[in-house]
Amino acid sequence: MPAAYFHIGYPKSASTFMQRHVFARSGELNFYNYDDEVGNLIAVRPGSTRVSNFTEDERRAGLIRFVDEAERIGKTVVVSHESICLGNWMLTYDYIEESEVIYDRINGLLPNARIIVCFRPQFGWIGSWWRQHIKGHSTLSLPQFVETELWTQRILPKLRYDEVLRDLWSRFGKERVDVIFFQDLIRSETDFITNLCKLLGIEVPLSSPKPENKGLSQGLTLAKLHANRAYVTFADRFIKDAAKRGQLDRAYDRLWKRYLYQLDPLVPHIVKKRSIPTALRSELEMQFEESNKYLGEMMGIDISEKGFNISARR
Repeated sequence: MPAAYFHIGYPKSASTFMQRHVFARSGELNFYNYDDEVGNLIAVRPGSTRVSNFTEDERRAGLIRFVDEAERIGKTVVVSHESICLGNWMLTYDYIEESEVIYDRINGLLPNARIIVCFRPQFGWIGSWWRQHIKGHSTLSLPQFVETELWTQRILPKLRYDEVLRDLWSRFGKERVDVIFFQDLIRSETDFITNLCKLLGIEVPLSSPKPENKGLSQGLTLAKLHANRAYVTFADRFIKDAAKRGQLDRAYDRLWKRYLYQLDPLVPHIVKKRSIPTALRSELEMQFEESNKYLGEMMGIDISEKGFNISARR
């Protein structure tokens, strides 16, 4: 039995489903979110006094304590966060952790820990991730989103799954990296749970899954985008007026409360630019198809059965 499992993502790829219906529900696991104390022992968070004072010896001793406590009562530690694989960049965080640094720390502190990663077909993932940004108050259309520095430097390289898997294998060893696929959840929630439990070496939890929140629909996404933009315009004027009156602190407090409790009218306007430009999409299709082809070859499976397009054009 490994010392621990680390589920590293991807976001919008069954992470919440696994956390709710397997990791948190099984009596054979000690489940920790990455934001819990176990995650803090591994995290590299610049400027965070909560974790920056840990020495390597303190991190190692803390992790071993959690693992030993779990083993003493016959359980296994599972640490899960959907965005470890992306450098733990999240909408509400003001820091970025390099995923490679996190991997090296996991490997150094718990050299027999296993890694779980879930891959989802890229274009479905991109749309879902963009809608998550809108849900989190972004004002960028999809074409604007795929032109950002975040996209080009952080997101796009992580969608070449063959390179991601090759890197994980080189760091942890092929035998310590378990790949699962989002499409298997779409086909059958029951089979997905059964196979995940088999991977973890545990019994399937007794209670059946409840319907998941599937996120914003296309109509609500577009309405929320307009609501976000309207609010930003209002906030800009509001802050400028408050600065003139010397009441910035009060203004920020009022803005936050107004957004939380009064905004979200979700007026159903239409945004024309809600798809990736044709030229860019064609370029991405070729990149993803080639990557998917290699991913299937690396794993020895027909990757098209997992919902991935491999019909690369020559």
